[in-house]
Amino acid sequence: MSDNDQRLTADKTVMALEEVLGRLEKAIVSKQARSQSGSSEQADFIHQLEKENRALSRELEVARTNVEKLEERIETLEQAGDSAQKEMGLMIKQLDVLISEQNTH
Repeated sequence: MSDNDQRLTADKTVMALEEVLGRLEKAIVSKQARSQSGSSEQADFIHQLEKENRALSRELEVARTNVEKLEERIETLEQAGDSAQKEMGLMIKQLDVLISEQNTH
């Protein structure tokens, strides 16, 4: 999987979790507007939604942390790749010099 694909996958995960949180918040507002029944029933429902919201918030924070770790790992791999390319370029130049020296002798 390429670095961009990993970033996109991580970004999609965060977006999906944010969408779930948004829907949950909309459900709370919608339920509050529709629910004109007993205040205790409404309070129980809100309490349950708040619990779910906290759980989803924790999951979202874990996902964000994982995205940050993936981005750090990608950056490390990119830097290692750049370093390896520079080193290979130097080795090729050195080999070219050696070959040209051997051809002149």
